[in-house]
Amino acid sequence: MSVAINGSRTLWFHENRLTDPIVLDPDEHIYYEGWTLMSVPYDLAGYPATAEDVIGDDEAPRDIDVGMGFWFGVAHADTNVIDVTGDVVSGDFSMPIEQEWNMLGYPFLEGSDIDDWLIPHEGTDYSMADAADSMYVVPIIHVAAPEFGNWGYWYHFGATDHIEPWYGFWFLALVEDLTLTIPEPGPVPPEIDEEEPAPVTWNDWTARVFATNEDLFASSLEFGVAPDAVDEYDIDRDWPEPLPMPEDAEQNLRAVFIRTNWLDVASEYTADIRAPFEPEQTKTWSFRVYGDGTITMTWPGVDVLLPDGYTAQFEDVFSCTTVDMLAVDEYTFELADAHSFNVHITATGSGAGERDPVALPLTPVTESVYPNPFNPAVTIAYSLPSVAHVTVTVYDVLGREVATLINARRSVGRHQTAWNAAGNPAGVYFIRMQAEGVTAMRKAVLLK
Repeated sequence: MSVAINGSRTLWFHENRLTDPIVLDPDEHIYYEGWTLMSVPYDLAGYPATAEDVIGDDEAPRDIDVGMGFWFGVAHADTNVIDVTGDVVSGDFSMPIEQEWNMLGYPFLEGSDIDDWLIPHEGTDYSMADAADSMYVVPIIHVAAPEFGNWGYWYHFGATDHIEPWYGFWFLALVEDLTLTIPEPGPVPPEIDEEEPAPVTWNDWTARVFATNEDLFASSLEFGVAPDAVDEYDIDRDWPEPLPMPEDAEQNLRAVFIRTNWLDVASEYTADIRAPFEPEQTKTWSFRVYGDGTITMTWPGVDVLLPDGYTAQFEDVFSCTTVDMLAVDEYTFELADAHSFNVHITATGSGAGERDPVALPLTPVTESVYPNPFNPAVTIAYSLPSVAHVTVTVYDVLGREVATLINARRSVGRHQTAWNAAGNPAGVYFIRMQAEGVTAMRKAVLLK
């Protein structure tokens, strides 16, 4: 099934379990079965459009307009047709934002970085960074779409600093009477050689915990430490969790840190980055998982990501069960509504926080593919010496593309991404990373 929008865009709808690679033309895009946070990058004034399957943040059918984000539900691969006609938006686009989570739409046919956006307030046009420093906004947006982390398989939401056409996004304002101005995208500037980055210390690491249900939908949490981070709220690192998907969404499995004393407008977070450890210090990350059914918690690669001199314990608060995260990498339990957990990380004093800095490599490099062999999830850790556009792609032994894990710009430093291969046959797969003209290939074996 296809949907013609303004006669120039085709949206293909597919069920989640895809077996054959899909090749798309530049003017085509995939939406998977389920809920996608969407917008229309056309001015619809004079072209009224209403869809019964369009859900706004109040979960009621509504008219569609430019600058508006909405949930679009694909029930099956052969239903849900929307026809929209409108005018191309030109010039800077401004819209009011409330002191809360705002479900917004991107108005242009070319993507942009949110660093270029402006927050006009009381006669001053603040950059995104300056608005964050003034505690006006949280300097990140959240999307729910296949390109941003394969959310239909793996993530509910993806935090990103870049947006593409046809996507809606969540944006959190911390004060009243704000406006968001998105400048019309111009030509892409040439890349500038960056200075060599400062060395990364052993007290600068992050890891993830994933919650996955029987339908292979999942939610993830990021925790770790950074040299200039604090244990309390850090607006540049601790990302609030947007409002959940519509109640009937299968994907409504959520894992969140609960922090009621951080912000008045948010109490749930998906990232909690702390200050560096002192020797013999323990830090505890507490979180909850919401949903139903059999849930598996995984933390792939934590034993590789954590420096020597640390211990890591995963605690089920309800059953009083504790497991060593460095010895095993998963924990399964039955979930009915909500469940609470703790992650306890301890610096044992045998060198944690006291090692010499370790420099990043001079070129992009894939540091590890772990565990290997794996079943069903594998984590790919990689390092970047400078900001770069990164693609991480999975191929089978016949050279067919199986999954694209990353296709976006990433910052300097160490990163990781994960692939859940539960829907794929056992065998050998090749994971290719490309960045700055460098290509690295790793082999991974999926066991069943």
